[in-house]
Amino acid sequence: MHVLIYVTAILIVLASMTYSRLQSYRSFATLQASYVHFMKNAEHIPMDDLFKEQYDTVRVGSKTKDPDAEKATKAEGTARLSLHLILNREARSKKQLAHIQTRALLKQLMTNLYGKQKFFLELLEKHPHFLDEIIDSLQTAADNAFDKSYPDASYISRLAMPTQDLHYGLYLMLQGLQQDEVKPNEVTGKEFIVREITEDTDDEEEAALNSSDVNAPPGYVSLLNFITPKSPAKIRVFLAPPTLLMAIYNDASLVEKIVEMRTELYKRIRNKEGLAREEATRLFEAAFKNAGTSSSYEEILNYAVTNTEPKTG
Repeated sequence: MHVLIYVTAILIVLASMTYSRLQSYRSFATLQASYVHFMKNAEHIPMDDLFKEQYDTVRVGSKTKDPDAEKATKAEGTARLSLHLILNREARSKKQLAHIQTRALLKQLMTNLYGKQKFFLELLEKHPHFLDEIIDSLQTAADNAFDKSYPDASYISRLAMPTQDLHYGLYLMLQGLQQDEVKPNEVTGKEFIVREITEDTDDEEEAALNSSDVNAPPGYVSLLNFITPKSPAKIRVFLAPPTLLMAIYNDASLVEKIVEMRTELYKRIRNKEGLAREEATRLFEAAFKNAGTSSSYEEILNYAVTNTEPKTG
């Protein structure tokens, strides 16, 4: 009898404890459900709206650099004639008129530099269009080259010519020699070493300083003084050496006037005599744009005045 009472008492205690725990769990579950509901509907919605608004209105600059945008910010001119359109098939397909004018100016420059040299006259007699053949061969060789990078102009010499005569002519023009008595059989192999006259750079000051006849060895000057394989920048008339200006304008007196005026403009800008570069550019362009034969090369000329001192000789 006493055992029954004892067992009943234990069952009642256990039932009470179980009920208490059940109530506690139900209360906690209810509180948890209420909290979840609050977080979803009362707090997160306004915060989400705020985040969405910030996402729509705040602009963050891209860390990815746009190569075309970078190129656009660089100087659009150089003191030399860029051969990029000759060496790059994709570029010349986009700028066909500039490519035609680049070819024409390169031929004129070669003729002015070497037209009276013995090797030039001999090649002209054997191949009346040998300058066109050289340029065509440069294009073909560059298009088919495995390595299409040209750190400086002397690398052009690595492009093979199809015949020994063309190879010989290009060699002499790129090399610049003390005499023109070198025989064709003294130039061997498809690749030859060219003495590097200047180091190409996109920086206009370096280009202006290096693009001068004084850098050439004794004898007739090297073509490397006046060309660059870099991007298809226009020729800065304000910085170009007189030899290149002569190929552009074909008028010695006009070239002399250009040299005089750009020297005067540089002095006025340097001495801060109230002449802005923009105004100087306007005056310089008005005086010499389309003068002489320069209209034949309009697509590849730039008349911007810079803070770099132009060469006078």
